Amino acid sequence: MDPDAPQALSPTSTDDTVSRAPVGLRAGLIGLACVLVLCGITPYNDNQIGATFIAGNHFPIGALLILLLLSLVAGPLWRKLRGSRPPSAAEMVAVWSMITVASGIPSSGLMRYLVPHIIAPRYYASPENGWERTVLPRLPKYLWVDDEASARWFFEGLPGGQALPWGHWLTPMLAWTVFTLGMYVTFVSLSVLVRRQWVEYERFTFPLVQLPVEMVAAPDPGRSLNALYRNRLLWIAVLLITVIRSLNGVHKFIPAVPEVPLNWPLNEMLRERPWSYAAWMNATIYPLVVGFSYLLSGEVCLSLWLFYLLYKLQCVLGGALGLNMPGVTAGYGSYLFAAHEEAGAAVALAFWCAYVARGHLRRVWESLAHGRSAQDAAEPLPYRLAALGFLAGLAIMLLWLVQVGVSPLVAILDLALALTVFLVLSWMVNQAGLLFLQPTFAGSEVLANLFGSRVFTVRSLLMLSLTEHVYFMDLREFLLPSLLNMHRIADDVRLNRRSMLLWAGLAIVASLGVSSWAAIRLPYYGGGGVTMTANAWTYIYAPQIPFRWCASLAALPHPASAKMALHFVGGGLGMLGLLVLRTRATWFAMHPIGFIIASGYPMGCLWFSIFLGWLGKVVITRYGGLSGYRALKPLFLGLVIGDCLNGAAWIVVGLFTRVGYPILPL
Repeated sequence: MDPDAPQALSPTSTDDTVSRAPVGLRAGLIGLACVLVLCGITPYNDNQIGATFIAGNHFPIGALLILLLLSLVAGPLWRKLRGSRPPSAAEMVAVWSMITVASGIPSSGLMRYLVPHIIAPRYYASPENGWERTVLPRLPKYLWVDDEASARWFFEGLPGGQALPWGHWLTPMLAWTVFTLGMYVTFVSLSVLVRRQWVEYERFTFPLVQLPVEMVAAPDPGRSLNALYRNRLLWIAVLLITVIRSLNGVHKFIPAVPEVPLNWPLNEMLRERPWSYAAWMNATIYPLVVGFSYLLSGEVCLSLWLFYLLYKLQCVLGGALGLNMPGVTAGYGSYLFAAHEEAGAAVALAFWCAYVARGHLRRVWESLAHGRSAQDAAEPLPYRLAALGFLAGLAIMLLWLVQVGVSPLVAILDLALALTVFLVLSWMVNQAGLLFLQPTFAGSEVLANLFGSRVFTVRSLLMLSLTEHVYFMDLREFLLPSLLNMHRIADDVRLNRRSMLLWAGLAIVASLGVSSWAAIRLPYYGGGGVTMTANAWTYIYAPQIPFRWCASLAALPHPASAKMALHFVGGGLGMLGLLVLRTRATWFAMHPIGFIIASGYPMGCLWFSIFLGWLGKVVITRYGGLSGYRALKPLFLGLVIGDCLNGAAWIVVGLFTRVGYPILPL
């Protein structure tokens, strides 16, 4: 028996008539203040110091730190003061949700890519790459900073006595904000439309909200701390992680201090052919990931690490057979064949999700046709408003793409692939608890290989690729899964969903403002983007990818690839086969989730930690049963809290010493 297997739930079980508490002014203002502070320091911490990302995934360290301070420090202190009202579970969850939803915006959720990408063309254009001829004329002037001095100062530092050229940024940032708002409206609306299906009908486990719920639980009468914080196993794990992280952090400053190894590069053993085709491969221990893996279902964990190893074996066999395996050029995967297989698998999974949700979608349609109904009375938004917002958001994005030079049909196809990725990755985060995800394929590259690049204009592919790299590729912090986690955790603390969504919207708006200011200002006053080698990916490598790819296509268009089309179709059929086996064959213990992300960077980072969490859970449940699993659960939750607490502590150290010690993947 899997202790985390979802249990049957009545479709109306979370929509009873008991009133829900709205988000109070105190909680809302605390949440907004935390959002402003964290978003203001995130670009400096992430890009100049190179410390652990304050967000960086769908369980941001910054949000957990604030929750720890509220539940472990502020709560007990408030309880000791007569006449004071300690923060309630609903208030603490509201603050955590606001930070979680907004904290990705200054980093990979938006600004990490938007700001460098819209100024990079001017700085990196050279006679050697020919961008002046192939790229710059195809970029609408209002979408990028076309000023040589502004670009040079951004990447090399602002000269003394010069003012930051804010005026050159105003028009491009406003132009991109139109697409941003359209996408965010789509996310909010889609989260409302799928909430009931995933929370109540399919009964997703939402592993990433389990720990916050336990952290904010009220203590027993006469106690200052709740049951989780009083458990010794939790603090044993926190102490163990603190010792390890302290030694490794001090080792950064004093190399003579011994370091506890947590990473073992396997490439040293894979130098000879055909093993070298496995490419980059590490075995790394992330205690936070080990802890979360203990909370996941056994079939999910097994699928994740096993499919990763099977993918590596596939690469080795392909190399041994002498097969041509080109790498991706516009996406984030390793090999082109794997990216197309996973693109096909994503499309198949999206159709499967829609098929499974057909009953809910029919009820939503009936609600739209007949006006307000009891079904959507407790939703974050009425279904009619959510449906209108979804269509309006899509229309804004579509019209924006057409306006900047993408042909309508190509824009529709690319947005369809983007929605597929958004839905599938949210499905993975909310059902399986994967806190760190990225798609392995770029929609523009898939379309160019399926239909041939000659079918599309270079300007269409350029604008698609640029838009994808800003919004659709590095989805480690994108908005939709956090919104769904927010809707789900509101049920556990009886929090009014509409009130929570309103405050989350205010947090998003506040984050957009302060994040834009911080992300633009940092390189000018931080010495220049190309000097911030703690995160060279942000300022040097990533901003050149779409332009290099499109310049190569302009110089040498390529025809449609039947081979890639077969991989695409094969990936879709493989995913459907896995889904059917999982639902029809009781003996089949593999979850299809591992197939769709096997070749990406996140699994390369996390597979070994997931394996350790899976192995620990298998051994404990095999010999200790359900009672053993529950008894040792605080130990694994302590790994999560300990890693987050130490990550936050070293973030603070890095802000003062300018030396980063990252404890999670960058």
